[in-house]
Amino acid sequence: MDNKTLMQYFEWYLPSDGLLWRKVATQAEELSKVGITDVWLPPAYKGASGAKSVGYDVYDLYDLGEFDQKGSIRTKYGTKEEYLEAVRALHNSGVRVMADTVLNQMMGADETEKVEAIDTASYDREQEISNLHEIEAWTKFTFPGRNGKYSDRIWTAENFSGTDLDQATGSKSVYLFRGKKWNDETDSENVNFDYLMGVDLDFDNPDTCQALIDWGKWYFETVQPDALRLDAVKHISFESYREWLKLIRKETGRDFFAVGEYWSGELDKLLHYISVVVDGQPSRIPEKKADPEDGVGQENSDSSNQEEADTESAAGNAQAEQTQSGSSENEHHKDEQSQEAATPEKDYSADAEISKEALKIASVGSSAEDAHPAGKNVKGTQIALFDVPLHFAFLNAATSNGTYDMRNMFDGTLVKARPECAVTFIDNHDTQPGQALESYIPEWFKPIAYSLILLRDTGTPCVFYGDYYGLEHNNESPILDLKKLIAIRRYYAYGSQTDYFDDSSIVGFTRSGDTAHKDSGLAVLATCGSEGMKYMQIGPKFAGQQFFDVLGRHDDPITLDENGGAQFHVHAGYVSVWLPENAYHFIRTTF
Repeated sequence: MDNKTLMQYFEWYLPSDGLLWRKVATQAEELSKVGITDVWLPPAYKGASGAKSVGYDVYDLYDLGEFDQKGSIRTKYGTKEEYLEAVRALHNSGVRVMADTVLNQMMGADETEKVEAIDTASYDREQEISNLHEIEAWTKFTFPGRNGKYSDRIWTAENFSGTDLDQATGSKSVYLFRGKKWNDETDSENVNFDYLMGVDLDFDNPDTCQALIDWGKWYFETVQPDALRLDAVKHISFESYREWLKLIRKETGRDFFAVGEYWSGELDKLLHYISVVVDGQPSRIPEKKADPEDGVGQENSDSSNQEEADTESAAGNAQAEQTQSGSSENEHHKDEQSQEAATPEKDYSADAEISKEALKIASVGSSAEDAHPAGKNVKGTQIALFDVPLHFAFLNAATSNGTYDMRNMFDGTLVKARPECAVTFIDNHDTQPGQALESYIPEWFKPIAYSLILLRDTGTPCVFYGDYYGLEHNNESPILDLKKLIAIRRYYAYGSQTDYFDDSSIVGFTRSGDTAHKDSGLAVLATCGSEGMKYMQIGPKFAGQQFFDVLGRHDDPITLDENGGAQFHVHAGYVSVWLPENAYHFIRTTF
């Protein structure tokens, strides 16, 4: 089996010219040739900012660039026809498609409603800090431009649990609607980090759950994606996504791959999420005391509540202005929307059980053993998470001025603790320059970091669009040798792995190759400090063969000894990748 390599095919500051779908269709064959097997496309549905929306200010899940809504027919990336053609082009080139799925919040409602609500503390969302009072909230979504095509469902305040703007007064708070509660299990930041932005979906409401089930089935039938990227999973009931994934897999008959974005540098939080969603363990929320004086909720990743809200929900730094009917992605706390009609008082305590039963249809007749490689007694559903702790390990190494202990690179990371559930990455649209979660890995270190996710035998690596093509907005160039490293992964990074993480500055590993991939096998040596050498063995079958530095830092080959080993050299602050002669010639002449 060939190695899997995922590519995030967008960055935050792409021009709002509607050309991305056409670009990816044009590039599909080349991406496949280089070694990209899966492409993660940005949210394809209409956002509140219309043609300027990156896609996380969700307005209409059914509008893929087909209807005149929010000031445009197309999305930032193109029309529905162009989107479907891009998916077909990728499939025709043998590349799988991952769809970005945003089910936590909605924005840009068409009307306001009068809703009774209470204010909750920003640092403790379970703490009520006001009496029940009336607000005017943007909660009614009628989608007049679509006029009932594909779905005639209208969203009202009953489908949501809270918001952060009272349109009548202009006041901002974290408002919890009367008769509602925050999801039982979310991230423990702010004690309960259910609410993020816009109007927060109420997963205890059976109509909301059914709406998401109906949309999921329609989307898979219409687009035919192969995988899902799930946005902001820390803000949604862990059980809800577990059951929704089961149901959509059952309804579509497809055991598709899914990866969730749980933005936390704390490995324990990621492992807890996996224990609930993948392993089917009981949902237990780690208790956390709230104290506004000590800044409860700050992550190890140094991201604050505001950073999380601004970036995960795409409310960071974008271009669109907020209007009455369309909330800006870029300014989460800048005059968001509101909505109309009196919200009837309702108690959802009974309906909540109905909702959970509706979702649990998914588990009837499905096999947990088929869904997760761990096999027996697994009651959850398969999902991976992005390895945020590894991203911050790379950042620490790159900014340490050569003092980082490279032996510790993988300590405390998801790819080491649960490799089958880890999607490794260097940067993404949230960490790039200008974003609220900015933690961009310096350019000089990226070849080292990419060699450590692309050429090793664990985790599913994800390549960032901005590293592959450059970031025009930020004047960042494509990363040197990245295409070579992707191609080496595709063709030659196979066989058993031997680690040489035995020095604080210079670390390396070898892959022994396999019979299924001709000329496979390699040696990798990297350092964030001074140059040096290390003896490493690739394997006795390579005894007497010459290996060449495919990244071009060394002109002379190395001849392996009778054990298939040699002293390999690396220059200061770089990485060397050594391949046998035929593999070296192929990579150097093709990529």
